[in-house]
Amino acid sequence: MANIERGLMRLMRITNHPLEVVSVRDFTPLYRRIRFHSPELVDALEVSPTLWMRLWVPNERTGDVSQRGYTFVEADANAGTFDVDFVLHDEPGPAGDWAKQAEPGQQLELALTPANLSIPEDATHWVVVGDLTALPAINSLIEVAPAHVRVSAAIEDAHVDHHARLPVSSHPQLEAAWVVPAVRDHGGELAAWMRRLDVDPADLWVWGAGERGLVKAVRSVCKDVWRLDRTRHFTQAYWIKGKAGR
Repeated sequence: MANIERGLMRLMRITNHPLEVVSVRDFTPLYRRIRFHSPELVDALEVSPTLWMRLWVPNERTGDVSQRGYTFVEADANAGTFDVDFVLHDEPGPAGDWAKQAEPGQQLELALTPANLSIPEDATHWVVVGDLTALPAINSLIEVAPAHVRVSAAIEDAHVDHHARLPVSSHPQLEAAWVVPAVRDHGGELAAWMRRLDVDPADLWVWGAGERGLVKAVRSVCKDVWRLDRTRHFTQAYWIKGKAGR
């Protein structure tokens, strides 16, 4: 499968960029930040909120490589570095399995397939939500939100003992919350949190990402409760519960 993916990306003239692991930092046993060095890539980046990459990682199950999408964190043009945050799932997956044993000096490749996120200029209340895999993208949105915008952010995660140690960006009008999911119910409690917000749909813009069931629940609130136009919300499934991926 990876060879097919690489072939398709070559046909699309998408370039692979080499990178090297510089350092590894654990915020908690479940959340790891890896710094990569790739000066030519970083110099060419047009940084924007939720900017993401296709990271090629070894796949021990297939004996080949697989690509997975990750958000850029703290790109530093002067140092030629950027960070990637990994959630170290219990479930197996090539990217998470690689990240668990990553060490300085290891080399990978990534490909850029950037897509600009469209945020309505008249939106004065941003609701940004997801599970732990979406935290880097949520942080990137918090960081670029204008000072006059109210930002309501929530991250669904069951591991309450590590929430205080995880990185969450700041904003003068940020309302941030951690939401503990019900057993075997991705997104249900997060959707309930959204419905409790004091909102005016005319002011809203919503962004949500994470596990597929969570995204479906978020999308339902946007469409069925708040009746938002398609231009006023964006959702994306990052992974599927029970399916090896991250």
